Amino acid sequence: MEHHLEYDLKEFNPIDCKLGQAVAIATGAMWWNDLAPSKNLNFARDRSVECYFWILGVFFELYYSRARVIMTKVIALISILDDIYDVYSILEKSQQLAKMQVGRKAYFEESKWSAQHCVPTLEKYLPISLVSSTYPILECASFVGMGEIATEAFEWITSFPKIVQVAAIIEV
Repeated sequence: MEHHLEYDLKEFNPIDCKLGQAVAIATGAMWWNDLAPSKNLNFARDRSVECYFWILGVFFELYYSRARVIMTKVIALISILDDIYDVYSILEKSQQLAKMQVGRKAYFEESKWSAQHCVPTLEKYLPISLVSSTYPILECASFVGMGEIATEAFEWITSFPKIVQVAAIIEV
C-alpha cells in the first residue's frame, strides 16, 4: 500500500510547523510499516523516526520537506542493508552481491576480513571504509529532494571531490 500524503511545509504557518513534521513522521512510519522489515528481517533495526530526526538537522528549512522524507527512506534502507551484511554475511553470497555495485564490493571486502579474522592495515582499510561508511552515497542522495537548486551541486558531488573524501574519513 502506497501512501500519498503530499504536503509542502511552506504552506504552514510557524505554529503549524510541528503539525507538518508530525505528518512527515507519520508518513515515514506508514511507509516503514508497509515495507514491514520486522516481519521478514527480525534483526533489522527500526530506525525510521531516528533517521527522520537525524536528517531534520541537515534539512531544517521548511521547504525541504520532500528532501527530508527521501533521505529518511534512503538512510533506513541503507541501515537494513548494513544489518543484513552484519548478521548474514556469508562470503559466497556477499561475493555475488559485490558484482552489482561499488558499495557492495566494499561490504564484501569487509565480510572477507571478518571471515578470515583479519585486521587490515590502515592503508587497506581506509579506501574500503570510505565507501562502506555510505557517507558518499548519503551526500549524493541528499540532493535528490532539493529541486533545481541541486542539479549543479549533484554533478559536482558525484565526482567524489576531496572535501567529500575528507568528510567520509571524519565519519569513519
